[in-house]
Amino acid sequence: MRILKKKRNLIIFFVLALMLAAAIPNVNAQSSPEIDEEIAVLLAEIGLLKGDQDGNLMLDNKLTREQMVVIISRLQNVEDEARIHPVDSKKFKDVPEQG
Repeated sequence: MRILKKKRNLIIFFVLALMLAAAIPNVNAQSSPEIDEEIAVLLAEIGLLKGDQDGNLMLDNKLTREQMVVIISRLQNVEDEARIHPVDSKKFKDVPEQG
């Protein structure tokens, strides 16, 4: 159990590091769609990214606040618990209303 927790924490660290690195622009860095695709496939394989109904990861779209919360809930293994709590979509313009 302790080993699994360490592995999960390591995965969380690397995902957050990747997200932070992606958020900080580097004028000398060349964009590489192939590397982005590889990372996305890896994250999909471990269950962090699931895409839309067709499995499209929509890598060209910006990550929304709602999508980030879903990824974090998956990292913490509390996605089912997070679904129970309603979202007040009036507070956040980028979070769609749930019906």
